[in-house]
Amino acid sequence: GLYGTYQKTVRKPVIGPNHKPVFLPNGMPKMETVMVPVKDKDGRPVMGKDGKPLLRPLMKTVEVHKYGADLTYRSVYIQDEWRPNDRWLIVPAVRYDHSSQFGGRVLPKLGATYFIDADNRVKLNFGTGYVTPGLMELYYDFDMAGQVHWVGNPDLKPEKSKNYEIGWEHEDNRQQMKISYFYNDIKDFWNSVKVDPQLPKMHPRYKDTHYINEYNVVSQGIEWTGRVMLSDRLDLTYGYTYLHVENKDTERSVAQQPKHKADFGLHWHDGAWAASLWGNYYGSYRATDESEPASTLLV
Repeated sequence: GLYGTYQKTVRKPVIGPNHKPVFLPNGMPKMETVMVPVKDKDGRPVMGKDGKPLLRPLMKTVEVHKYGADLTYRSVYIQDEWRPNDRWLIVPAVRYDHSSQFGGRVLPKLGATYFIDADNRVKLNFGTGYVTPGLMELYYDFDMAGQVHWVGNPDLKPEKSKNYEIGWEHEDNRQQMKISYFYNDIKDFWNSVKVDPQLPKMHPRYKDTHYINEYNVVSQGIEWTGRVMLSDRLDLTYGYTYLHVENKDTERSVAQQPKHKADFGLHWHDGAWAASLWGNYYGSYRATDESEPASTLLV
């Protein structure tokens, strides 16, 4: 079949005191703290012991004039299914993506499934990827929960990849399971890093962060996922991923990519009632290029 999509993203940022665009999520106004005189009930300034007016902080909207920016995305793709015999299913596909800022690109994909029997099958997939930066990655300038000051990178380039996967799937009346090996060769890989303190946009209170292109990166690993019906009312879901992401230029592992990731979930249901318990584990995770690997368990 032939399918198409169209998307136009528009943000109307305000101009800050430095006369540069300030892009914000969800159209929220840019706020800053200013010091204003304390006044009495008659509107007269209250003087301090030193003879100077007392000041108090006030949140003020920064808005000089509006500035428009937009990115337009269009895409169309065509896909077919071919069964040469009862064992094989071949799925070729081609997609065309176009961005008003980065131009167009043709993305071919090919998938093949071999049915061993009614419950087991082997899948092979090859595809190309192309991810273009959005307005947030390019231009946004905002504080995230008072912890991180996000700064856009207008020099960020699209991320391009070639992706390979081979896997085995099993499915019967009581369980589903999939084990696969994947290999991704990525150019201009995105990675979030701290902004150079010498840059003029450096915020004095928070950690300034933005995306950069990590040049040539290889991402490969093994993924194991499944679901088991323990009873008519209780299901177990589980997953484990071993991931190795390496910068081919420096031969170093890339930060913010956990080497081990595991998750589980218990799901109980009885009529209108339901309850769930789940957890995630991240192992050998480095937050920055300089930090040591760490592990995290979330339940």
